[in-house]
Amino acid sequence: MRLAAALALVALGAAPAAADPGAPDRADLSWRFELGMAVVVPVWQQAYEDATSFGGRVVFRAARGHLATQVDFDLLSRDNGPAFEQLGYRTRGLAGLRWRSEPEARRAIEVRAIAGVEVAGLDRISSDWAADRYGFGFAAEVGIENRNRLEWGTVAFGLSLGLGVQPFGDEDRGQARYVGLDILFGFTVAR
Repeated sequence: MRLAAALALVALGAAPAAADPGAPDRADLSWRFELGMAVVVPVWQQAYEDATSFGGRVVFRAARGHLATQVDFDLLSRDNGPAFEQLGYRTRGLAGLRWRSEPEARRAIEVRAIAGVEVAGLDRISSDWAADRYGFGFAAEVGIENRNRLEWGTVAFGLSLGLGVQPFGDEDRGQARYVGLDILFGFTVAR
């Protein structure tokens, strides 16, 4: 009886552990680099919508395992509206976590949550695109992507919700200060 119990314990100890479904596989532990574009649509708060309008984004991403990093550049249209500053362009550096699920052999769903800093080019409406002032702020983004592996690489189409905070503007001097939300529709390509 004791021998049977000992053999059962050895067998249980030798059995392979069940794989964590959220854990990255070995191929996912190498660095992956992507380049992409997105459409930026400001949706909230009124001070933010007054400071900017529809725009576009170029994005560079690097990921390894659960780590996600992103650098992006946004170019935004400006309206002849309120007298305070307009947001013409911004650059962001973000890092955070990603989770991946592969329901099919050549398709994956990826969820990403990242945060970091932004540098925004702010100025009053003028004929050129040069900024009068640069504002340092904070940014965060949560997104989901549908990734498809093709013969030549991987294409991902995604939807993200972005948060931007510009807390240092002096409203008495007409400088923009806001918290704003964007909806982003985009795609990335990786080899």
